[in-house]
Amino acid sequence: MQLPLDLATAPAARLANFVPGPNLEALQACRLCASGELRALYLWGASGTGRSHLLQAIAAEQTAARARLLDAASPLADFVFSPEVSHWLIDTVDQLDDARQEAAFHLFNAVLAQPGAVFCAAGDQAPARLRLMPELATRLGYGLVIQLLPLAEGDIAAALALTLRERGLSPSTELIAWLLTHAPRNLGRLRGLIDALDRYALARRRALTLPLLREFERDAQTPL
Repeated sequence: MQLPLDLATAPAARLANFVPGPNLEALQACRLCASGELRALYLWGASGTGRSHLLQAIAAEQTAARARLLDAASPLADFVFSPEVSHWLIDTVDQLDDARQEAAFHLFNAVLAQPGAVFCAAGDQAPARLRLMPELATRLGYGLVIQLLPLAEGDIAAALALTLRERGLSPSTELIAWLLTHAPRNLGRLRGLIDALDRYALARRRALTLPLLREFERDAQTPL
């Protein structure tokens, strides 16, 4: 099936709009990191389980100058410790190149040596299974390590309903059922599909009814 996907208009990730399902422990740990009560956290799990959402949400709890969200594409200079930053967050740590791995290792040591500073990271494997320099993998396992589990269908439906309400759309049973049958059970991609549907409806000045969904499906060009 051919459906367009564009994540550009996704709403801001917040701890308040994360549907935890089986990941309540992870959400609670992120709240502790956001407040500074927990200083080292590593989240791991498959794509679509909420790793990026949670790191972005922790960052959003701070002022812009006090949080630095990094990933494999971030400039190497951004991995240099600054005492002005209280929360250091590294997403997709499994994709870091050699230079960024070494920088992340030294950054972790500097953060934990700074009273009140917090280090959070996320990747696709548990620390011991990451293909990273051993010293960094060991540091990632130093604090609390939590695996993120996939959501059950009911939890995904609840997350989609919340996403629709955030956009001012009606979370109808019909619309949610359509979404669940037209895309993989990956919240990031499902939210991107909602964005595409919202733009499609706005461009035609029509509500998201079943006939419009069928029209969207016929017009779509890019694989989901």
